[in-house]
Amino acid sequence: MSTRSIVIPGPEACCCPQARRSLCSAGRPLETRQQGEEPRVLEKMIALLKANDMCVLATCRDHKPHCSLMAYVTAEDGLTVYLATRQDTTKFRNLSENPRVSLLVDTRLEWATDRSRIQSLTVEGLYVPVENPAEEARMRQRLRDRHPHIAGLLDHPLSALIPVRVLSFLLLDGPEKASHVRVLSETLA
Repeated sequence: MSTRSIVIPGPEACCCPQARRSLCSAGRPLETRQQGEEPRVLEKMIALLKANDMCVLATCRDHKPHCSLMAYVTAEDGLTVYLATRQDTTKFRNLSENPRVSLLVDTRLEWATDRSRIQSLTVEGLYVPVENPAEEARMRQRLRDRHPHIAGLLDHPLSALIPVRVLSFLLLDGPEKASHVRVLSETLA
C-alpha cells in the first residue's frame, strides 16, 4: 500500500510520540510532499466529508468499542462535525468518559459497481461540548434541515448535540493509496 502522511502545521504539533520518529500515528512512514501539496490533499478530504452526510461513529469506554450509524452536518470550514443523540445512549455515556472518537465516511454507494474507486475517510476527532447556545441552535437547525428524519430526536428532552473537532484525516483512495493529515493537536482542540 502506498502511504502519504503529512502533519499540519508540523510534526511538533502531533500528539502521537511516533511523529517525532517520522511515523504517523498508524506507525507508517511520513513521506515528504512538494510544497503546496498539503492544502490540496486537505481540501480533498474536507470536500469528501462535506459531500456526505452519514458516517459511522466509533466511541470507546472501558476498552469496549461501540459503533453507531449517524447523520451529520459539518461546520463551514469542515473541521467540526455535528451529530445528535440522546443522553441516555451508550454512545453518549462513552463520550462523557472518553471524548476521543473516530468517524468513517465513504463513497461505497457511489462506486458500488467499481469498488477500486471507493474512497474512505477516517476522521480522528475530539468531542467538545458546545458552550454557545446560539451556535447549538444553529447547528441543530442545520441538522433538522439536512436530516428531517431525525427531527423527533432533535426535539427530544434528552437530545444532545455532539460536536466533534477534527484532529486528523486518513484518506484511502482505492485499496492502495493513503494520505494522512494531522489538522490539530489534541492539546489545541
